[in-house]
Amino acid sequence: MAKACNIEALSRRRKDVMDKIAFLHPLTRGSVVELKRPCTYKNCRKCKEGVMHPAMYLSTNKSGKTHIIYLPKYAVKSVNKAVENYKKIKVLLYTLCEIDLQILLYQLKQVQKG
Repeated sequence: MAKACNIEALSRRRKDVMDKIAFLHPLTRGSVVELKRPCTYKNCRKCKEGVMHPAMYLSTNKSGKTHIIYLPKYAVKSVNKAVENYKKIKVLLYTLCEIDLQILLYQLKQVQKG
């Protein structure tokens, strides 16, 4: 009887995790970083002083290569949220895999007993 409750609790936990995953969007894999780069103007005072111009970028990796994508100021907040959602999804997927493994082990034991 205790085992049946355990499998029911695991099933409830699995459903809760799946519900959380369903509401986490948009997703973006990568990191939001600030880079300081020179501008295109020859006589820029900041660039001549070595200060450069700060700008926000999304750094992501595709096929083993790092790519950076410029983020206008209005997009930084939403992209940060998408990156955070991706990190949360990774944790939830790990949790889901652990729950599914426990359910599988329980089912295998039931087959061996039966």
